[in-house]
Amino acid sequence: YNINAVVFAVDDDPMKIRPFLIRLIQSKDWVPVYADGLVTIFVRDNDVNKAVIEKYRIKTSSNPAQ
Repeated sequence: YNINAVVFAVDDDPMKIRPFLIRLIQSKDWVPVYADGLVTIFVRDNDVNKAVIEKYRIKTSSNPAQ
C-alpha cells in the first residue's frame, strides 16, 4: 500500500489507536500536520507531502527541528 496520510477521529477507540498514534508521533517517517481536538492528521515525510509539511507541520518533542 502507498499510504501518504493517516486521519484519526476523536471518537476512534482510544485503546486501539493509542499505540499506533504513539508510534506515528515518535516516527521520523510521519509528520503531524493538523489537530483540532476532533481530528488529527499525519502525512508521510516525503517529496509528495513536502509543501504541506513545510506549511502545516506541528512541532512535537519527537520532531522539534525541521
